[in-house]
Amino acid sequence: MDNRTEAIPDETYHLAERLLRVFVSLGKLAQYRIPEGVSERLNVTQIRILHQLAHHPELSQKELAARLEITPAAISQAVRALTEAGLVERQPDPADTRVWRLSLSPRGRELIACVQEARRTAVARLLSGLPLDEQRTVVEALERALHNLKNHNQGEHS
Repeated sequence: MDNRTEAIPDETYHLAERLLRVFVSLGKLAQYRIPEGVSERLNVTQIRILHQLAHHPELSQKELAARLEITPAAISQAVRALTEAGLVERQPDPADTRVWRLSLSPRGRELIACVQEARRTAVARLLSGLPLDEQRTVVEALERALHNLKNHNQGEHS
């Protein structure tokens, strides 16, 4: 079955296929890099939770489950393990004491900072294989494409 939109040229589809292969390689390059000793104790869901809390502190478990598109039961189990590991802290919501707000502990923030630095370094090494002007061109073109896609998708849903 061909889901192509008439307005998209064939060459764009061929370039898209190449770009998908690049994304797979980039995904491997920039994957979460957890320090040894910790990586054996954390699963992918727990790592995703830490990443979300680094960028969106004080989420409730329900909000976190919605963001990660996983069940509340899975979030509950993962958060319990992260709390026991000293990576996440739970505080009651002042507006509703039935709700717990989650945030990274100092140890959790330190771990995520190490992970983010390792990912940034890996991508910087990739970019450093190109002249600086080409680095800018690649990044700016991808940012522009993402911006255009976001605008297009918002137009479809308005």
